Amino acid sequence: MSADAPRELSLAEIDDLSMQAIDQIMPRLPVREYRTLQADDGSSSHVLEFGYGARFEVIHDRDGRPVDFRADRVRFELLAGHIVVSRASSK
Repeated sequence: MSADAPRELSLAEIDDLSMQAIDQIMPRLPVREYRTLQADDGSSSHVLEFGYGARFEVIHDRDGRPVDFRADRVRFELLAGHIVVSRASSK
């Protein structure tokens, strides 16, 4: 495998990252990308949808800091020094 080849990352590896690093994950071919309105508690989300139910969401507190994330049916890869998220392929 070459040094430039993409490497799939596990959810545990993503979970070990700082929230600032998680907030910098880049989408690869999202179907829809949007930010939610602030909820009553001041939180909001940055949502990436990839089709077939695949979704990655970063939740921000009232001050705009990332505090949590949700990942469903997506895969993470390290590609050219960046972490990218995309729809997990069905096998």
